[in-house]
Amino acid sequence: MDIIPINLPLDLPAPLWLLKFVLIGFFLLHILFINFMIGGAFWSVFLRMLKKEDKFYERFARDMANTVTVNKSIAVVLGVAPLLAISLAYTSFFYPANNITAPWWLSIIWLVGLAFVSLFIYKYTWDSPRFSLRFQYFWGLLACAIFLLVPFIFLANINLMLYPDQWKNIYSFWSAIWVPNVIPRYLHFMNASFAIAGIFAFAYFHFKGRGKPEDAAYYTRASRLGLKWALYATLLQLLFGVLNYLTLPQVADSVMVLIFIICAVIFAGILVYLLLLKLYADKNINLYVILATILIIVSFMVMLRHFVRENALEEPKKILTNKTALYQAKLARFMSTYSPAGETKISGEFIFQEYCTACHAINKKIVGPPMTYAIEKYKTDRNSMIEFIDNPRKIDENYPVMPKQPVSKSEIELVVDYLLNLEVGSNGK
Repeated sequence: MDIIPINLPLDLPAPLWLLKFVLIGFFLLHILFINFMIGGAFWSVFLRMLKKEDKFYERFARDMANTVTVNKSIAVVLGVAPLLAISLAYTSFFYPANNITAPWWLSIIWLVGLAFVSLFIYKYTWDSPRFSLRFQYFWGLLACAIFLLVPFIFLANINLMLYPDQWKNIYSFWSAIWVPNVIPRYLHFMNASFAIAGIFAFAYFHFKGRGKPEDAAYYTRASRLGLKWALYATLLQLLFGVLNYLTLPQVADSVMVLIFIICAVIFAGILVYLLLLKLYADKNINLYVILATILIIVSFMVMLRHFVRENALEEPKKILTNKTALYQAKLARFMSTYSPAGETKISGEFIFQEYCTACHAINKKIVGPPMTYAIEKYKTDRNSMIEFIDNPRKIDENYPVMPKQPVSKSEIELVVDYLLNLEVGSNGK
């Protein structure tokens, strides 16, 4: 993972724990309204197209279209905080992944804008005789197509940031989608959009139909249709959930991940049971119990993704910390030799620490012999020591050949003078 960059030498604008809290909390709200928007857009367009002979579906599609344009605005506003939080909390992993898929990642901006314009055209030309159904369907289908593509781009990029070991093999969005877990995670997300949009439709038409007994048949049918979507999509989600977990890279898995999955499955089973009672046993299940259950499931899934992210980045973060510490140490050594005039006063000790300490210590063997050995050997023959360092060769069977170092002849002389002038005692000093 040598491609991992060093950490940014800038202070965060808030404590890391607070940024992660903002990321998790606001993402939970954001993803709900994203699901409402995506699922609602599909129901509005496709039910209108496929059920033209039933006036119920025409009205239902119109009502759903009205909610979609509101939900998309709320989703965008709620999405700002988690996007900023993840870019700050995981900067050194978030931005390299962005760079790899840059053209597609940046395309999200204009694609989302085009999708929103398409939804407004679809919605506000509904009753106009100037625009044909084909015209309206075109814009509705275009919005749905974009809503299929944008989550794919987003998930590919967010997934890529978790696996720096893959970065060297990824050159574009098209190769990023084959990183483990992208496609199963995408299917899991899209199906969740239909399940949660079904719950939204159930609650929306339930509340909207209150106090309207003359129109009770429509609102009851609309609410039940939303429940059916929620039921079938939740059952299908159990399949996608298993596929998503089985394709999760081992580095991202943990006991906590498994615990959250089990909890989500248990509450998904409870939700299915409640929906079955409501739909087919005609039981009077409290609306708020169903809403609370779906909120708990989504909360478990959001926490699950957080632990997956933390697990996957555990080792890369250690590498990041080590590389940052090494860089800071090198920078400190450089600054110790720097003068305001722009000149550097390189010392023999500085060069020795920079190039030699990986293999040599003053008074003990590492890879090569201790420097006390060399000092004793060359203490009266400075030129031979300089010549050997400049052109290394094997002269002792007990040690490997020293590789030639990227230093100049004058720098070698500084190192030799530093070593030969050391007062070395029994403690290496």
